[in-house]
Amino acid sequence: MTKQTDVAKGAFSFIGMLLPVLYFGGFLYYFSGVGGGTLQGAIDIGLGPTMLGLGVLGLLFSIKPLWMILRFTIGLVAGRPSAGPRGGSAGMGEVAGPSDGSGFDADDAIARYLARREAGDGSAAAAASLVAADPVEPLPQRPAFGRRSV
Repeated sequence: MTKQTDVAKGAFSFIGMLLPVLYFGGFLYYFSGVGGGTLQGAIDIGLGPTMLGLGVLGLLFSIKPLWMILRFTIGLVAGRPSAGPRGGSAGMGEVAGPSDGSGFDADDAIARYLARREAGDGSAAAAASLVAADPVEPLPQRPAFGRRSV
């Protein structure tokens, strides 16, 4: 069963992501008018580093909204729903199962692991022989507060 997407929540989230971009962009616009209305005038009065920092912060905060817009437009062009919040094809609140197209079934994988472990296929014995063949002196016991050494 598919869970319905809350459009209002997504819209408010997107607007919330745009607020810092608009904030820093507004300051950048305001400071560009100071010092004669030219960029050189703003640099001459010492606002060059401030404007550079505001531009960098604005670009930093605009990465996520631009990525969301790109994913949305790709989903419209391709004619399929856009990817979920974690990059998968499952919607919000859904768990991707074996029907997601990957062909992976967790129950079968666990059953194969348990069968192999109970059969004792020798991989554990081979690993133990490698450990025994490598003579390494044991590390000295670390002092620990409040523990008794055995």
